[in-house]
This record gives sequence, C-alpha cells and structure tokens, in this order.
Amino acid sequence: MEAIEIMIIEKSPIIYAGLQYALTADEQLRVVCWATDQNSVLPLVEKYHPQVIILGIIDPVNNSLNMLRHLREEYPCLKIIVLTTGLRDEQVFECLSNGAHGYLGLNIPLAEIPIITKSVNAGNIIISLYAKIALDNSLPTAVRPIISEREAEVLKLLCKGYSNRQIANELYISSSTVNTYVRRLMDKFNLHSRNELLLNASTLLKNFNNDMV
Repeated sequence: MEAIEIMIIEKSPIIYAGLQYALTADEQLRVVCWATDQNSVLPLVEKYHPQVIILGIIDPVNNSLNMLRHLREEYPCLKIIVLTTGLRDEQVFECLSNGAHGYLGLNIPLAEIPIITKSVNAGNIIISLYAKIALDNSLPTAVRPIISEREAEVLKLLCKGYSNRQIANELYISSSTVNTYVRRLMDKFNLHSRNELLLNASTLLKNFNNDMV
C-alpha cells in the first residue's frame, strides 16, 4: 500500500517539527513538502502533488482563506485540514464552507493527527468541538425554514456517508428524487455545495428536532 503524501503549510518550525514527527511515525503517511509562506504553496503543490494538505493559517487570514478556496477549485481531489486557533466564528465557517475537510485546534494531541489525516483522506469530514460551535453560531438565526420529515431522513443518511443511490434504496425512492431533496435543502438554507450542507447538517437536524417538539 502506497503511503499518503502530505504537504504541511506552517510558518512555525516548532509546530512543523511536531507534525512531521507524528505523521512520519506512521508508515502509511509521508510528508513530501513544507511551505512557510503563501507564495511557495502553489509551486510545491504542482511539483509534489500531495493528497492531503495540513494548513496552518498564515496571516493575513483573508489571504489564507482565499488560498484555501483556490486550492479546492484548482485541485478538487485535494483534501485540506485546517490546523489553527483564534479564528472568529465566521472565519471558521468560511474555512469549512470553502471546502476544508477538517478543522482542528492547535491543542489537538499529536497522536491523533495521523488517524485524522487518514480518515480525511478516505473522504470523511473531521472538525473540532470548537468548530462545531462556531458553525452553530454562524448559521443565521433568521434562516430557519422548516425541513420536512423526508428531507431530514435524506440528510441523516447523507451524514452517514450514503451515496444518492444508497439513499434511494434505503428510502425506496429514485436517485433523481434524492437529488431533488438535496438541492431543495441547499436552496432553503442558501448553501452552495453538498460539502457545505454536510457541515451544517447537525445544526439543521437539531432545529428539525426542536421544531417537532
């Protein structure tokens, strides 16, 4: 089995050393390059073609957010884990809505980094408790359309990683109908991607349960 190739974007040599040590201790992972500033990111991605990027937000924050957006647009298969602290709620939301597959605080135990990296590479979304709270705080309270029971069923299965076809089989409906429900949910809450819908799923389902009480 080939090792998962990882790029680290981090200005602090101390943080980089800790990440590099934790990641290379796992034979299934390999750190292929390290960027300390935004200007070197794209040339290194072009040269090494990493599968996962661990992104430490580099000031100014807005430039890092723009870089994240650009990377996801240019390299849609690339998985990005944001590793930082101190962002405002709306900035955490922007990181995740722009396609980050993970959001972790700097207090994450190093031993968990390899496990999370492999999970994200497999297609899972991993976010810290702080990020979940930030997402809840960032979803506008005025945007509270009621979702139907069927939409909630579809959303719950999406959270379990089901494909449209698997959801269709589970609920005895067509794949096109599933797609309609997904699109309807995104339109209701002004969400722009399936990934963004998944990131907001816990809040939407919590509101659905509250509305049903």
